Amino acid sequence: MRHASPCLLLTLLAVLPACGGATSDQPLDETLDTAIHDAATDDAESMRDLEDQAGNAARDFVKDNEAAAANGDPAAQVIQAQLDGGYDAVLALAEDGHALAMLEYGRYCNAHPDEATRKEGADWIVRAANEGEADARFVAGKHTYNGLPGFEKDVEQGRIWLESAAEAGHGESAYALATYARYGIGTEVDREAAIQWMRKADAAGFEPAQADLQSLLAE
Repeated sequence: MRHASPCLLLTLLAVLPACGGATSDQPLDETLDTAIHDAATDDAESMRDLEDQAGNAARDFVKDNEAAAANGDPAAQVIQAQLDGGYDAVLALAEDGHALAMLEYGRYCNAHPDEATRKEGADWIVRAANEGEADARFVAGKHTYNGLPGFEKDVEQGRIWLESAAEAGHGESAYALATYARYGIGTEVDREAAIQWMRKADAAGFEPAQADLQSLLAE
């Protein structure tokens, strides 16, 4: 199962000012689009309306996320930890054995310019992969297969993680395997294997796979 990235959601949340304000019967995305368009004209009333819309969206998100976290949603629990205490709280959650928190803390560290911190991040991602977290197996697999920063290159181990995630329905892992087989990246060119994995990626709903599958079949 794919999770919305807590890092991404928190980035989006951070740009929504916590202001009070107006409500509307229009769908939120439509009213926000209208408010953003009007605010671009530097109209003061439109700017206030945009702040109101964004503030309402932020409060609704926090409320809904808190409820989801209490009901055991892993992604919501990681977001709640970061809202409550930043990455120190996410680390504490990871240390308690929360696999998605391991992945998110690992991603955070692995993006750091310091080599030792990147390696620490890689270690957390691998721990999450070993816990069976599908997204972590994709990240660990792709990074290990290609020897990306923080990870030692090991094509066979990378393949194991990617295949495990793909067989569990992780479309992006299947797409990566299809691409490697199609173009001979770290392996021999294997059109049949590429088609097999691309079909799995398409069946899992990974959007780019549909066009690439048709292209493969036409070759």
